[in-house]
Amino acid sequence: MAQSVKFNDRGVNTLFNSDFGTLVREVLNGADPFTAAERAVCSLRNYAPDFDMRENDSHYVIVADVPGVKNDDLNIDVHNDVLTVTGTRTARESKETETLHHTERSNGTFKRTFRLGNKVDSANISASLDDGVLTVTLPKTPNSTPRKIPVTIK
Repeated sequence: MAQSVKFNDRGVNTLFNSDFGTLVREVLNGADPFTAAERAVCSLRNYAPDFDMRENDSHYVIVADVPGVKNDDLNIDVHNDVLTVTGTRTARESKETETLHHTERSNGTFKRTFRLGNKVDSANISASLDDGVLTVTLPKTPNSTPRKIPVTIK
């Protein structure tokens, strides 16, 4: 029965992780013919953290998981109502006594931009980095926060 070639979410062929792959490695005396290809595919991936955005009555919050990104390697700018978050995650170098067999962790520089509009008080934006989680707090302008309008009876 023919086995179809399957790819995981990173675009890497998973056929050789099956029983068939075990047989091929045995025939090739333990060599994996797709190690170089897997490394090439993995090296093409750039580090791109996912961002969440939340809102409450007084502010917006942008949160991103950025493990391995140092505070000195993060930059947050606001210009013309556009918030730009850039950062770099550097690969851990292998020691001379180590041989890297496989890697799935991506490294590199990322850049995300967010259009703020006139509802954000850009002068009071703050950011923090805690255990690899970046939190950017964007206070709303007084005009954009909801307020109750009292009705007077005449």
